[in-house]
Amino acid sequence: MDTPETARAAFDRLAAEQCTAGAQHGRMFGHDGLTVDGHYYAFFDRDCLIVKLTQDDVAALVSAAGVTTAAHVSPSMQRTWSCVPADGTGRWRTLLNAARERIRGIG
Repeated sequence: MDTPETARAAFDRLAAEQCTAGAQHGRMFGHDGLTVDGHYYAFFDRDCLIVKLTQDDVAALVSAAGVTTAAHVSPSMQRTWSCVPADGTGRWRTLLNAARERIRGIG
């Protein structure tokens, strides 16, 4: 029987993919994170992917079950940061790619 991938292992695997696409590892709020052009766009904390997206994308995710705004950032920034729990790892790659490209476009 295959052992399910942990959220940490999923983040590490996806972070490695992001780095081959031009991202770099960094630390944000004391957690492993990802940057592009010097701007953070994602980090991992407590089995959640914390990812920076557009305000509309975050609002759409928050309306989905289990996704919240990220409590790790100031209230004024929460509208662009979402917390996607481990049961959403299937979405993590798509969200990371979107966040990376968005930051690359404005960086």
